This record gives sequence, structure tokens and C-alpha cells, in this order.
Amino acid sequence: MAMSRRNVLPVLTVAASVPLLLPLTAACAEAEWSEYRRDDLFRVDLPGEPDMTLDMTSIKEFKGGFGPGVLGDLNEKKDLLIRVSIVEAHREQIQVGVYHVEYKKPVSPEEEFATLRETLRKGGFPPPREAALTVNGLPAREFACEADDKNLIHRRIVMGRLTFRVGVSGKREIHDSPITRRLFDSFKLLRSAS
Repeated sequence: MAMSRRNVLPVLTVAASVPLLLPLTAACAEAEWSEYRRDDLFRVDLPGEPDMTLDMTSIKEFKGGFGPGVLGDLNEKKDLLIRVSIVEAHREQIQVGVYHVEYKKPVSPEEEFATLRETLRKGGFPPPREAALTVNGLPAREFACEADDKNLIHRRIVMGRLTFRVGVSGKREIHDSPITRRLFDSFKLLRSAS
């Protein structure tokens, strides 16, 4: 193909406009995130506005409890609960959520983590990679399950009678996703253990 002004001019026009569009694209991507606050308990950045917010004080049964909150274990504990609060959002085939569970009595971090391991096993998840964490001086643990069809990253934080479940589920890409990093980096407890 011969290079003529007629062939080159459109290519140069597009090439020159790309650097002008990149900041706009980044600004649009940034604008899609929103901060969510739950009373004086926590704050988190969500990809877009929440798709679901729910506050339950009467719990009969959790169905399909294997999203990022792994709520299936609460069916066995429903008589011990005072409240469960949920906020979820979806983006790019990734489901994210923060789940605040308030119990009638303080819970043991090790029992809470053991229950999660058993719930994941019953749900058919591969054995999780685990990492012990400390969040605001509180015991926490991150569980990551990676498989072709079941992918989950779940952090559980225990604060006396309260637990916080911050999670991401979706395709295998969640393990390297900037959405996952931003969710976990942005999650902040607004009070310490009392």
C-alpha cells in the first residue's frame, strides 16, 4: 500500500487523540466507584452504587450462601444472631460485598475461622490458602479459593460480638483484579475493639 497524505492523515488524527482520551477514561473509571459507610462501623469503596443493601434482624434461612460473604454457616447460628447487614455490588462478572454480623455474645476468632473452613469444604470449594491478618488490632484471616469454576477471596475480621466479612467472588481473574485490590485496600473499620 502506498503511503499518501489521504491514508496517513486519519491514522495520525486518531493517534494524536488517544493521549487526550486516556485521562478521560481513567476519570470515568474512577467516577464509577462510590464510598459506602455503615453507621460508625466501616467504610468501603464499591464498584458503582450498591446492587443490594439489606439489614436483617429476623433470620429464618440463608439460601445460596456461597457468594463473597459465605453466609451458609449462619443457618446453624441463626439463634445466636442479632443482626446481619449486607451490601453488594457487581462489576465485570465480579461480585463484591461486605457483610456485618452481630452476635448475642462474643465469638471466638478461631471458632469463626474453623466454621468458615468447614462451610467452604461443604460448598465444594478447593482447600483455601489462608493468611493470618490483623486489622485495627483485631484478629482476621484471609481465605482464597482458586479453581476453574469456584473462585473466592474472603477476609473475616472478628471484633467481640461483631464479625465483618469482606469478599469477592467470580471468575479466576478476581485473584489479580484491580477491583479486588481496591475493595480490600479501601475497607476500613471506623472503630476499634471496645
